[in-house]
Amino acid sequence: MALSYRVLFRAVVGLTSLETAVGYLNKYDKKYDHLRLRESVLSCFKGRMLTELESIADFKQTWGDLDSLMRVAIDTGLKKDHHDLLVGYCTAEDHGRWRGIGETAVDLEYTNVWEGERGINAIAEEVWEDLQIGLFSSVWDVVSGREEILECVVEDRYCRNLFVVGHRRQEYCDPACRKADGMRKVRLRKKERFSGKSESILRV
Repeated sequence: MALSYRVLFRAVVGLTSLETAVGYLNKYDKKYDHLRLRESVLSCFKGRMLTELESIADFKQTWGDLDSLMRVAIDTGLKKDHHDLLVGYCTAEDHGRWRGIGETAVDLEYTNVWEGERGINAIAEEVWEDLQIGLFSSVWDVVSGREEILECVVEDRYCRNLFVVGHRRQEYCDPACRKADGMRKVRLRKKERFSGKSESILRV
């Protein structure tokens, strides 16, 4: 039974790493939505646990709050109402335990009741709570400066993907965006040169 607990906890941790959480917030099927988060989480469970999680988990609200807090955190920083929202999902103490900081390590065990409806419901609620703590711990990482996350600078209306900064000069979420922005700048310079030449001709 202890092995089952550890496997379950590792699955939860894998679903909530910083890079994974950021990935949930980026474009999915040409739009921003909660489907990637929902599909990633539910694909890890089956049987009664899957059914129970589907019934208690509010992926849309959780995704919306995570997206909002993450983007505010990297833009202007959290105001009181944002901070209160964050604490509702993950307190500073929760974050410390989750990241292994502080005196108390994360408890790897879930409710030791596997039989019957009540046991499955209790475990599912604990798993969902841990999933939310893990996801919103990423916001604390950004707020505290432990990690740096940026929004891709290439033509906001087309990208706005978030990415974990690998080096200080990084401005794009991937090479495709860097190339696209480079081509856009080249076209803009050509247009400016052409406009300048046309203006000179008119003055002669």
